[in-house]
Amino acid sequence: MQTLIKYKMLNGGDGEALIAGVVSNVTQAKHELAHAKSLPSVNAANASADEIDDRLRQSGIDPNSLTLVSISE
Repeated sequence: MQTLIKYKMLNGGDGEALIAGVVSNVTQAKHELAHAKSLPSVNAANASADEIDDRLRQSGIDPNSLTLVSISE
């Protein structure tokens, strides 16, 4: 199983990231996306939702635009 995370860029563009495994909620998706995009380091295990949102915004991703699509292998 894989999860496709679709998102909007702050500049109006679209993006996506394919994550191995099941991502079941938006909070987990934000963590996975930040990790997949190798965004500036924040300890993901201890990061608050605001810290993760800030990481996404700093890289040009709208943190409120994430959509999850499950893909069967």
